[in-house]
Amino acid sequence: MRHPYSWLESKTYPTLRNILICMLILVIGTNTILLAPLLGHGPHGLLAGRIHTPNIAEQMQVSWGDSGLLLASVGLGYDFLFLMNVSTLVALGCVMMANMVHWAYIQRLGYILAWGALLAGACDWVETTLTVQLLVTTQPAWMPQLILTLSNIKFTTIGLSLLYLLLTWITRQVTLTIADD
Repeated sequence: MRHPYSWLESKTYPTLRNILICMLILVIGTNTILLAPLLGHGPHGLLAGRIHTPNIAEQMQVSWGDSGLLLASVGLGYDFLFLMNVSTLVALGCVMMANMVHWAYIQRLGYILAWGALLAGACDWVETTLTVQLLVTTQPAWMPQLILTLSNIKFTTIGLSLLYLLLTWITRQVTLTIADD
């Protein structure tokens, strides 16, 4: 079964992983500094954008004002970078762990989850685009539900991928320990 990184030589995976980790740290740091003024402000705080209703979005627009909306929009721009980076890193991790296991079905599961992690990045891209639109304009009543659905797909897929990474890592450590004894 092909995986998202079949086009790269496996010896380049660690270098790509390290670059993605450095980028992730940079994006998190920049976003944290940038959005600090918005934390705790507004009717539901900064993360209310993830539990939308048109009402909450309107309340956020009013409470943040123009400068707050500008900061939130820039922050959502960084959100594009954040989850695209996370999904790429998680997908790469799934491929790297899958390549280390000896059971074909566990390897296939890792490849499927790698594709799923990239799908989660795409869901986040659409979700963030719709969130920006929801914050700056009036949108149809169905849009918050679509955003919530995309968010649920994204977090479920990334969560399953992280669980796969954890369980395969633990299994590998136990197997290596038993082999050493």
